[in-house]
Amino acid sequence: TGRDFVVGGTEGGLDEEGQLEQLAWYLNQHHPAPDLTPPWAGGTGDRDTCDDWAARLPDRLTHAAMLMLGTAAGHRMPGVDYLGGVTADDLPGLGVVFTPSEPTGYWAVSLHGGGWWRGAGTCLDNAWRPGVAAVATPGHTPGHTSFAIGTPAEVVFVTGDFITMPLSFARPEIGAATDHDPAQAAETRKATLARLADEGWRILGYHLPDGGLGRVERDGDAYRFVPG
Repeated sequence: TGRDFVVGGTEGGLDEEGQLEQLAWYLNQHHPAPDLTPPWAGGTGDRDTCDDWAARLPDRLTHAAMLMLGTAAGHRMPGVDYLGGVTADDLPGLGVVFTPSEPTGYWAVSLHGGGWWRGAGTCLDNAWRPGVAAVATPGHTPGHTSFAIGTPAEVVFVTGDFITMPLSFARPEIGAATDHDPAQAAETRKATLARLADEGWRILGYHLPDGGLGRVERDGDAYRFVPG
């Protein structure tokens, strides 16, 4: 490439073009894209391989940014938490139109390639659509993001690493030793646990017991994880 790429970034800093170049180099070296052209279009692409690569790309972009650009850059993934006061109208010929509680006048259109080519569940779980909202839960990492999947009435909240042990339900101020910003992580846990308890959403936590699926309940001034 003619340049030295240093994990963690370089002291001199990079402009946006340089940051993009460094990210592209890292992804091409470690996660090269398969042939995304389907067989009927003359390519050698395999459905499962392409679907898996596309599904993993958002997470790989975030982690590559943290590795290559360091903590000085913002790593929050795009997405807006619109889970309250949302209306849904089924319009013939258009599909479902979701209107947030505070419309800005802008439109976003969610499309996918159907039920076969890069349209299977693995890929769609990470595609933008009204049924998946990215929720900022910073602290464990600078741009840590959780995901709420479903509808406003029935949500499964995928925690990620904003909470990693049962003790943190009873003592939200106690977090993991690997939290990048312990103070911010503690504030995130307090605010997010309160919301989860009030909303009654189910949660899925990869580090929690009993499969990690359950709900958050208030326990005095603290909280508890109830599997189920």
